[in-house]
Amino acid sequence: MKTATFQPVDFTRNLGIATLTALALLAGNSQANDRFPHRDGFMNQNGFMHASVPNQYGFGPGFRSQRDAVDHLEDRQRQQTSRIHAGMANNRISGKEARNLLKEQREIDNAMRRYLSDRRLEPREWIELNRMLDRAEHNIRVASHDRRWR
Repeated sequence: MKTATFQPVDFTRNLGIATLTALALLAGNSQANDRFPHRDGFMNQNGFMHASVPNQYGFGPGFRSQRDAVDHLEDRQRQQTSRIHAGMANNRISGKEARNLLKEQREIDNAMRRYLSDRRLEPREWIELNRMLDRAEHNIRVASHDRRWR
């Protein structure tokens, strides 16, 4: 009768196979992430990445705190309001256009107050405010440059 002989196990080979299997599973999992920005609505109408994509902290690019994000939004709104007043002073924006643009700024301000009423700005609220400011910026640019074409 033949006896079974003990074969030594090659741990380095088994460890290498286990490592490669784990890496393959991890790589497949990281590639399967389908949260592309355009699926969440961050792609603008021209097909370019929108600037208001939240970062790992939940706010826009480069913001580590909620206060930084709110300060950025308030600075943008302050700049837009000063551009409207400068456009009125230079006669590049008519009175009617200025009223509409300032009304839009008030709506943004009201939305910001509403969102901050709970002393917290959620990422989706930051995105909405940033989009509102983007639209307002576009409207200011159109209003201040439209007289060139008349």
